[in-house]
Amino acid sequence: MIRAQFTRFLKCARGLATVEAALILPVFATVSMAAADTGMLILNLHKIESGLAAGGSYLSRSVDLDADKPNAIRVAVTGYATEGHAATVDGWSTSDVTVTIQDVTNETTQSSLKLRGGDTVKIAHLQTSYTYSGLGFLNMVSINKIKLTASHEERLFGTPS
Repeated sequence: MIRAQFTRFLKCARGLATVEAALILPVFATVSMAAADTGMLILNLHKIESGLAAGGSYLSRSVDLDADKPNAIRVAVTGYATEGHAATVDGWSTSDVTVTIQDVTNETTQSSLKLRGGDTVKIAHLQTSYTYSGLGFLNMVSINKIKLTASHEERLFGTPS
């Protein structure tokens, strides 16, 4: 009798879709949210890299580097040279961006070409580091917080060599 009831229970298909959904839905939701979190991470990294390139482009045509460094950092973070605009990435600020100017010797070697502009050229190096928080799904699988770092180099044309 018990065996007959158990066999009938195994053959019954009613409610099977509900059981399958209860098993699959949490896994599917977690994978979907992790994919969305990864997409947000990639978008934030793209915004940061694009911002640094815009800041480097702004600084490349500068005549007064000391006066234009803060403006270039604001351009990198907000997209605007003036104050009072929100950052393109939540939690990213102007204090996270560093700008260093380097004089590079402009000599011809077998593996390089001589650039126009004299014996030395100036290169601006913009660098930043940003801790990504996002939705939190990627932080669950990572032991440490996810830290995005990006940098951009641009030759300076506006300053005298």
